[in-house]
Amino acid sequence: MGTSIYSRKKMLTVPHSPSMRKESPEAERIIESAEAEIFDGKLGDIAEVTYAYTKIGSEKYFNRTIFSHFAGVKPEEGMEKAFNEAGRKLVEKRSDIARHLERIESLPKTAVSERIEILKGSLSYLDTILEITQIGLPFEAEKGGRPHAMGESEVNSAIAKMEALERTIFGESLREVPEEKAYALRRLAREYENGAWRLENGEKETFRKLFQKLWGDKLPRPSSRQGRRKRYEDWKMSEDPNDAPVSRNAYVEIFRRAFSAYRIDKPVVVEERSSIYDGEDALRIPNSEEYAIRRFSRVLGLLQHEIGTHYLIAENNRQVLWGFRGGRNLEREEGIASIAEGLVNGVGLREFAKTRANPGVYAGEILTGEELRTLIRLQYRMSGNSHADEVSLLLRRKRNYPMGYRWAQHKDASYARGEKKVAEYLLNGGDLRKLFVAKVALEDMETAWNVARREKIDIRLPLLIEELVKRSIEKKSFSKREIDRMALDAYPFLKEVLSADSPKEFPVPQKVEAILNGGNPSG
Repeated sequence: MGTSIYSRKKMLTVPHSPSMRKESPEAERIIESAEAEIFDGKLGDIAEVTYAYTKIGSEKYFNRTIFSHFAGVKPEEGMEKAFNEAGRKLVEKRSDIARHLERIESLPKTAVSERIEILKGSLSYLDTILEITQIGLPFEAEKGGRPHAMGESEVNSAIAKMEALERTIFGESLREVPEEKAYALRRLAREYENGAWRLENGEKETFRKLFQKLWGDKLPRPSSRQGRRKRYEDWKMSEDPNDAPVSRNAYVEIFRRAFSAYRIDKPVVVEERSSIYDGEDALRIPNSEEYAIRRFSRVLGLLQHEIGTHYLIAENNRQVLWGFRGGRNLEREEGIASIAEGLVNGVGLREFAKTRANPGVYAGEILTGEELRTLIRLQYRMSGNSHADEVSLLLRRKRNYPMGYRWAQHKDASYARGEKKVAEYLLNGGDLRKLFVAKVALEDMETAWNVARREKIDIRLPLLIEELVKRSIEKKSFSKREIDRMALDAYPFLKEVLSADSPKEFPVPQKVEAILNGGNPSG
């Protein structure tokens, strides 16, 4: 029987009450006002640039995040109303941010605490996000069927403005970083090498033409041999068909029990989505056929990624920052989340310390919208993924941007960059607890840590990760069998849920039994 998680790590169970807060009265009033007026939950998904869409007609997609959740308009009320109301509320929110920044600037020096400094940076970051959202609003409305009257030069000017603003929060474009550009091309070359046999001759020729356009004339021909980093890429690119299958009902139950074990009060909701999302109000699971089955290794990785990282950091954040989030936290937090997911799948820290890049983001910088859609379709064909919808991924690439033009939204470039920075930090002796201190950027991490240390706040860490990080730094190997045993010990409810699950589509209970009996499920 596994040891209870409560005996392994001291965990806080309640947030700080106002009486426990340690700020000057002026600073506390600003923080409380910002929490109530700006960090009220409605900007969460916009700040994360994570949009959910509903199909409302042929090639028409309604942005539920901006137009429903934020602006409060339903699809049946019409795109014109949705566009106008979203525009009005964006102006209102940016005005609120400007007002709070003015209040911070007027504080006496003695009242400017670490929390206030983090809040100032957070508000400036959020204002940049909202400015991009404002510029891109006509294009989001266009996706829902509302045409705009902008000419081609105006559209290109809007794209250039958003591109420049994105550089300030997400960093350089991939084509400006030779190592990332080269990696993206090697990755695409490897996908073609492994999956071209699934394509018709005409499709192969189309892929080669698109690849040539992406390659340009400044790089040597990409070598698939250079791109072979099996332990990382095979895990990232596909699920092992030999791993134990887990039905959606079962892995939803696993996530619910994990929330309970960590004493985090969040529901798990199955709904129309294109991907799993850690929303502020709920963990959201797609109801699509593509997500009907997840392999056990992926479920364990998602448990560590979503609940053991994002939601646990949010709990720590409530103690340290009282509810508001720091700006530019994406690289650090997603870097930790991906590393945690990789560690429970046997990927070591040194793999994460290598330069990587998202080939879809790089392709979006070069290709037109129609060319990018074709490339996505061919990538799905080469991977053998018959359930995937290329429009869902195209919408992700084109968040805030017009569908038919070049350029891709660059949030996704932050993931690989964050993995590299976090892995290097840990390999150089960094403190794992500091990475989980709050929703802050790497440059604000020490400041938030000073707050936690001064106020004697216990920082909660996820199960499994400490030991796996330690072993990885010491270059000690750990087999999949060992990791599965550690997981079953840390999360005893896994045995009960897996034992009761028998997905009809994949009737192979012996693979589940291999996990429960300490065997190797992928062997």
